[in-house]
Amino acid sequence: MKKTAAIILVVVLMLTSVIAYASYDLSTLSDSELISLSEAIEAEQDRRVQEKLDSTYLVSGNLGDYFIGLKSITFEEDWNGDIVAILTMDFSHTKSSSKTYFWNINTTIFQGGAECENSSQFSSDIRDAEIKPNVLVEITDAFVLWSKKPFDIEISQVFSLSDDKIQYTYDGKIPK
Repeated sequence: MKKTAAIILVVVLMLTSVIAYASYDLSTLSDSELISLSEAIEAEQDRRVQEKLDSTYLVSGNLGDYFIGLKSITFEEDWNGDIVAILTMDFSHTKSSSKTYFWNINTTIFQGGAECENSSQFSSDIRDAEIKPNVLVEITDAFVLWSKKPFDIEISQVFSLSDDKIQYTYDGKIPK
C-alpha cells in the first residue's frame, strides 16, 4: 500500500510540474517586457554557446563567414627527424556555395619571429576539399618547427580587407 501511494504521489508531482511549465502565460507581459525577455534569452543562449566553445577549443573565432576552432596541438617527427607541430581544427563557413579551407584560410606558425614551413606529410587532404556551407569538418594542418621553443599561431582569411586574426601562443613542452 505504501508503495502504491508513493508512486501515485510521484506521478501527481510530475504532472503538476509539467503543467506548471506548460502553462507559463506571456500574455500579461507588455511588448517592451517581451522584447527584454527575448533579448535576455538570446544573451543567455550566446553565453552558453561561448561557454561550450571555451571548453572545446584552445582558441576559436569567426573570420568573416568562416569559423575556426583550434582543438589540439600534437607533435611528431617527420621523415627528416624534424619536429612537426600538428594542429587539429574545426572549420565551417556560411557562404552560399562550397568553399575550401586551403584557398580561404591562411594558417601560419612563427617561432622566434621566423615563419615555419608547412608539412604535407601530416596535413589532411580535406584542406583542399570543397566543403558545403554550415558543415563542421576537422582539418589537420602541420608545420616543421625550428626548435623546441614556444611558437605563435596566426589564422586569417586569405582574401580579406580586414586584419582580423585568430591568434594563439603555444608555450608548453615540445616533446621528442
